[in-house]
Amino acid sequence: STELERAREAVALAQERAEASERRSLRELDQERTARQKSERTAEELRGELAAARSEARDAAVAQAEGRRWFWARRSAGAFARSSRLRW
Repeated sequence: STELERAREAVALAQERAEASERRSLRELDQERTARQKSERTAEELRGELAAARSEARDAAVAQAEGRRWFWARRSAGAFARSSRLRW
């Protein structure tokens, strides 16, 4: 009877340890899932920021090219006007 009681206590103790281990495992899985979701959200936000930055850079490059084109057109027109005046 004493051996049976010890065996029951050992089984109960093993059961408690198994349940605690399962709870820890489930908690770790939940933490990993939460961390993965957060990193996925962060990655999506960063992809959006990168797309916006690329768009801004493209717009700035186009504006700069247009400014250079305008500058050189005005400069060429001025040079042409000066050279035309010198000939007449």
